[in-house]
Amino acid sequence: MKQKIMLGLVILSLLFIGCLEPKSKELPTDFELVYISKSIDMQTNYELIINNEGKAIFTKTLKTSLKKTQEFTATKEELNKIYLTAMENNFFLLEEKYIDNGIVDADNETIKITANGITKSVNVKGYIVPEFQELENEIILLLETKLGKGYYLFNDLKENCDDKKIECEEEEKESAECIKWKEFCEWEPEILDENGTSFENPIIIEAENEGEGIEKEYEYLNENACKNNQGIKEVESQELEEYKGHWFDVMHIICINEEKETYYFNIDSFFGIWD
Repeated sequence: MKQKIMLGLVILSLLFIGCLEPKSKELPTDFELVYISKSIDMQTNYELIINNEGKAIFTKTLKTSLKKTQEFTATKEELNKIYLTAMENNFFLLEEKYIDNGIVDADNETIKITANGITKSVNVKGYIVPEFQELENEIILLLETKLGKGYYLFNDLKENCDDKKIECEEEEKESAECIKWKEFCEWEPEILDENGTSFENPIIIEAENEGEGIEKEYEYLNENACKNNQGIKEVESQELEEYKGHWFDVMHIICINEEKETYYFNIDSFFGIWD
């Protein structure tokens, strides 16, 4: 009796497992794929999304905000090869997570497949899972075929540098994203004209330290401020501002006739130097 019960449980288990895995070996009409690979330091991120029509979007990201997106179309034969690899390696029967946080230098990779109404996602970090690796290799082969063997490199991001520079120059205050683009593209500092009327046209102060720089600022004001307004009455306020990677002292002056003037000093040469 016990043997019959055990046999029945085994049969039920096999039937249950069979229900979890798509039965067809032909490419399902609802087949979709998502592949994500993240480096441990989050400096690089790769994401591939393919819909049931074979339309693919591949996005690679450097330092969380420098992105390059490419599109291509995978043929039915190419998708079927990935699907069959998943089936041959029992992808739908794998565990959802294989995570070993004790391995600190491991990439974090996820494959998600939808087929015949079933969606399965497997996340691997720090483990060797041969079935997962077989499927990942097939996905990488598709990327190499469509985008080239250097699909994962970021050299082609340089193509965006000119457009990004124009976008960033239009910002009133430099964003974190623009700072990263500046570092990546190695933009040269902006050459600023000198007349003191704005951040774009400041008086450029050359000095070896803060004390000398402040002294030169006041020398300039004494010689040039309020010339048409009967001279300087007082310095109303002084503000330290950062703009597009440059540092400025902004001086608000009240003239003797109560008119107000503002002067912008570029202090890059001595900012933060006290000796």
